[in-house]
Parts: sequence; C-alpha cells; structure tokens
Amino acid sequence: MLLQQSSTIRGLGKATELAHVRCIHGAGVRGVRPLRHHAAHERLRRCRIAEVKVESPVTDKNPTTETETSHTADTFSWTKAWYPVAAVENLDAAKPNKVTLLGKDYVLWADAAGQWRCFEDRCPHRLATLSDGLVDKQRGEIVCAYHGWRFQGDGKCTAIPQALDATSAATACASKRSCATALPTAEGAGLLWVWPDLAPTAAADSAATAVPVLPQLQDDKLVPLQGRWMTRDLPYSWDFFVENVMDPTHVDFAHHGVAGFDATKFVTQDLRLHQDRGPAGFVYQVVPSDPHKRGSYIHFNPPSLVTLQPGPDPEPRPQQRKSRGADDARPGSEDPNVLSGLIFYIAPTKPGWCRLHGTSWVADRAMQPLKTASLFTNAMPTWVKHILGFEFFAGDDVFLGAAAKKYVAEGGDWRKSYYTPTRADAAIVAMRKWMENHAGGGIPFPEHMQGASTVLANLNLTPRQAMDRYSQHVQHCSHCKAALSKTQAVAAAALATAVAALAAACLAASVRATAALSPAAVPGWLLGVAGAGGQLFGLAGPLLLLGLAAAGVHVVAKKLEGLFHYREFTRPAF
Repeated sequence: MLLQQSSTIRGLGKATELAHVRCIHGAGVRGVRPLRHHAAHERLRRCRIAEVKVESPVTDKNPTTETETSHTADTFSWTKAWYPVAAVENLDAAKPNKVTLLGKDYVLWADAAGQWRCFEDRCPHRLATLSDGLVDKQRGEIVCAYHGWRFQGDGKCTAIPQALDATSAATACASKRSCATALPTAEGAGLLWVWPDLAPTAAADSAATAVPVLPQLQDDKLVPLQGRWMTRDLPYSWDFFVENVMDPTHVDFAHHGVAGFDATKFVTQDLRLHQDRGPAGFVYQVVPSDPHKRGSYIHFNPPSLVTLQPGPDPEPRPQQRKSRGADDARPGSEDPNVLSGLIFYIAPTKPGWCRLHGTSWVADRAMQPLKTASLFTNAMPTWVKHILGFEFFAGDDVFLGAAAKKYVAEGGDWRKSYYTPTRADAAIVAMRKWMENHAGGGIPFPEHMQGASTVLANLNLTPRQAMDRYSQHVQHCSHCKAALSKTQAVAAAALATAVAALAAACLAASVRATAALSPAAVPGWLLGVAGAGGQLFGLAGPLLLLGLAAAGVHVVAKKLEGLFHYREFTRPAF
C-alpha cells in the first residue's frame, strides 16, 4: 500500500477526530513495590485519546531557511513519549518477542488476558535475556529459561525455584530487586506502543499523554487493519529518514521510473513554515510552482510521527481533463476530488538505525475510500505490496546510508556538511534546529553507544547487507514470512516433480527405444509395467512437458524467493 500512493499528498480540509487507543500500563520501574504499583496500574488503565488536527490553508508567510523555527526554552524529552515498536499482527503471543528502542533491548509478551507487556530484556537474577525465555499463557507469566524465575505482567517475581522453602521464596520475591523492569504499553492503530521512561511517574505520565493515532487509521475504511503497516528496520539513523520524508523535491529524481515519478517533469516546490509548535514540532506547506498542481503539508510530531497531508485544492486549468481516479493519487494531482497522504511512524533503535512503520491512504472529498484505488489495494496480497515497497525504498537506500556515514565521519555538524541555499530544504533545516533548540542536539542513546566509532561500525555495511530484505523486514512480517514459506514449498515441490517427471520421461523413451531395437533386452516386468500402467512408452512426451513445466515453476519460485532477501538496485537513466 505504501508504494501505490507513496508519492502522494492531496487536499483535505479541516478535520479533527478522536482516535480510540487501548492502553496497558506496565509496572513502571524496578524499585517500586510490586503490589502498590499494581494498584496504581489498575487506576491508570485508561489512556487519554489522541487528537490529531489537519491544518487548513496556509498563510502567505514565506520565511528564509535561517529564521524559520522560533527559539524557546522548552525542551523535548526523548524518553517521556510513546514509540511504536511493532505491528501487533506480527507479534507471536505464544513466545517472547525482542525489540530495540533508544539503544536498549526490550521483550514484548502477552499475558493470560492477551494484553501486551514490555519488560527490559534482562532477568534481575543474573541478567539473562528474557526474550530467550518462555511464556506461560495459563498463568499469564513470562519465565526466564536460565533458572526458571517467573514474572507477572507488572514485573513482580512470583517464583524462584532455587529457594530452599516457601518462606525464603516469599522473602526473595518480596524484594524490589527481584522485579523485572516493566514499561507502560498501549495498543493503537494496529501498533504496540511503549513508553521508555524509568521514572517513578512513568505510569501517570504515559496515561496523561496521547498516543498519536491519526483519524485516517481509526477504522478499516481507508487503511485496512490487516496488512496495514510496512515495517522495516532501516540501516540509517532516525534523523536521516525524517529528513528524507521532509524533502519532497528528491522524489522525482531518486524514484525516477518508479510509481509514475519522472525527473524530466520535475516541478519546483516552495516550502513555507505554517506552524511552529516549539518542542512539539512544526508544520510546513509544500507549494508547487505550478498552481494547477496540488501541494501538501508536512507535519512533524516528534518523536515518532511524520505525515504528508493534502494541501489546498489546485487551481483548475481552463480545460479540466476528466479524472483518472486512482491514477490522480500522485504528486501534483490536478483533481480536487482525490485526496491522499502518507503516514510514517519512526522509532530510533540503535545508533545509525531506526524502525519504520509506514502506510498510505487515498480518499474522496468526503474522506471515503476511492473505489478504484480500494479495489486495487484489496485485491493485491500484502506481501506483494511489501515487496513493491522495497522497490520504491531502494531509490533512497543507496543515498541515505552513504550520506549518514559521511555525516558522522565529518563530525555530525549539519551547518558544516550541508549546503542548503533554497527553501526546498527549509523543513530539513527546521528539523536540525529543532534538535538543537529543543531536543538536546540528538537522541540520548546509552553512554557506551555514544561516539562516532559506534555509529560508523553500525553503518559499515556492504550493499547487500544494507538492502537485506529478510533481516530488515521479512523475519518480522507475518505476511511476508508466510509467503516466503509457501514460495519455498512450491520451489521444492516443483523441483521434485521436475526430477521425477524428467526421469520417468527418459526411462519411458529409453525403454521404448530399446524395445524397438531388441525386445529381448527389456525385462519382462518392465514391459508389464508399461502395459499395465497406461502405455508408459507413449507417455514420454507428456512426461517431458510436465518435467519442463515443473522446472520452469521451480526457476520462477526461486527468483521470487530471492525477492524476499535481496535484489540489486539499478537506477534508470533520466
């Protein structure tokens, strides 16, 4: 789905909606008494719903890139925020699931009620990884497989098998040091969200903070919940992906020849500050130089949400052509009745890497699904959309990984490394200034991960590693993993069929030729099989065709299997 409308931002008027989010608050921090915290957890079960506003037409303000973002004393806290860590449909409730966020490893697991919990991926006993443990669904507990310690959803330890008796076990389990470190969680828009803060007020803070769910994601109408998200671990840092999304003028060039983009038809675009929200981000308007083409709004809602929403209606041409329906859901659409947008949730995982959850939508002016686009989208298997998404991302991958390495190697100072003389880069400059003025200059990864050497080590990848589809996406995606398994089964079955059919064809032809030259040289039992089995002699031709067809299916299946792993990118000429 991300590819089909990936290049699109069309006009939407003012829309404000509320998105329902189910919250599940974890036990917070190690050091809080388990029973008291559990009570607090029950009181804070409901999370404030998110209100997302899509702005109306912009003003004529046209600032320079050096004075766009106001300077305030307000600061943004990277840990006091909701982050999407996984698509719920891709999580396995029967076992622990490992994720990484802000340089720390966490384990996700579902309790007896089906609520997803998040713990630091460490057992308080001797630091074994809980993600390599077990989930006891009956008791609603996660079990450390190293020594059998058990933990309930709020992090309280419930069993220490090494204790000599019940009294010593109860004493040990009552200690705050026996607790696993639990974090608040929430479900919304098909994603699992984590609040990665270890302060004693984490449960209350997370309950008071909205999970950023857009109105387009409230139901299955515009973006079906099944297969909604294209999830990928990107081999470049959070800031470089955010920059890429905020750069509408790269699309025609970097993605030339894909999804209708054409560098030879590039239209200059002006980026104008629409709203400065201080530490809460900003909104920019993208204004095409051709007034007959629709622009867009870039919404930056840190730390995880960047959206491209439709801009004001374009001016009609003297002779307005007939709408092409879904074909108009592309950059520079001239049809005022076609609206579309892109939604990106990005979570920093480790230095030099981030995790993306992306999707797109297309609608009419009443925000109802566009019929032609919906038919096309619903008919296409999810795994095909994801494979096509990789074809689209490839145009960016070859640049962003290399640029991220150069940026770090040159000292990580955008003012020295970047030359941005036009307003096409206004939103990128604003994002860099936002990080300086409000966000401490960068993502606060653990101290042992700081430094250019760590980032460069994480980015030191071969082209194949940088575009490894399996490790970055397929292994985490239930749709693609199932499709890959079926493809491998088809390839194996086709190979076996081809070998058997071709062997039988050769045998039939050999027996027939031998029998014609010297009937006595053919064993009687073989002649009997031939006669009783339906004229084996005459089946040589059909068996040969079957074998060749099966071999062809095997070759196609193996090529398709390769698309789940890697495909070398070849850029078409402009």
